[in-house]
Amino acid sequence: SGGAVFATVNGGLRWDQQTSGLARNLNGVTAVDVSTVWIAADGGYLLRTSNGGAAWNALLSPVKDEVFEAVCSGDAGVLAVGDLGYMLRSTDGGASWKVEDKGKRKSVNWVTFFNAQHGWGVGEDGVILHTMDAGATWLEESAKLGNALFGAKAASRDKVWAVGESGVILSSADAGLTWTQQPIAYSNILLGIDCASPLEAWTVGELGIVLHSTDGGVVWTKQETGRQEMLFGLCVIDARTLCTVGEGGIILRSGDAGATWQPQ
Repeated sequence: SGGAVFATVNGGLRWDQQTSGLARNLNGVTAVDVSTVWIAADGGYLLRTSNGGAAWNALLSPVKDEVFEAVCSGDAGVLAVGDLGYMLRSTDGGASWKVEDKGKRKSVNWVTFFNAQHGWGVGEDGVILHTMDAGATWLEESAKLGNALFGAKAASRDKVWAVGESGVILSSADAGLTWTQQPIAYSNILLGIDCASPLEAWTVGELGIVLHSTDGGVVWTKQETGRQEMLFGLCVIDARTLCTVGEGGIILRSGDAGATWQPQ
């Protein structure tokens, strides 16, 4: 919140605060490479750095009051998603933006792409969107649950996960044509998910919960963090190294696939 940005260059062992220059809530981040990073923010803003965060540029989108929840970037450009189903895309580094969806759908909370063409967006009331043309058009899919979805991860072109309210974990093995709810013993809100492979994934959320699966989501095992804070997001650096962030600015790191966690 308040425009705070922290960066690490050693796998999460040390975090340094950077000056974003934008005093607004920052909601989602994606790194294109070690130099270029995008951040989704409130008020229709997106932040971009091309020098590893030494300087950040605040770009105001055509939707000035929009709350952008997530942003992703790849060969096809930059895509920002948020309230009222707005989806904006830029193919020139943010100099200009095209509104791909003018608020026709429910709010989108997260977007994930497997490659430049194939991506999924998830959000309000269980909405699931799928694009096969780099975000130019979106088809609505549905798991018919009604639970808000807050996080998603495309592990491959076919394997996709989504997580959300009441401990919901959804999985698709056919590129989103069908979705299966995976049984877990917890009802915590789940906000973020990431994976090391199509078989191994972690999800985080309410009351410091971390769940881990090594069999594609058939079984999810709780890993103890020793924390009660809400965990908002997760980054799997490799099959052993993970970082998660949460309320109050907490940053937790694991070097043993989630068996133990240390505050940073």
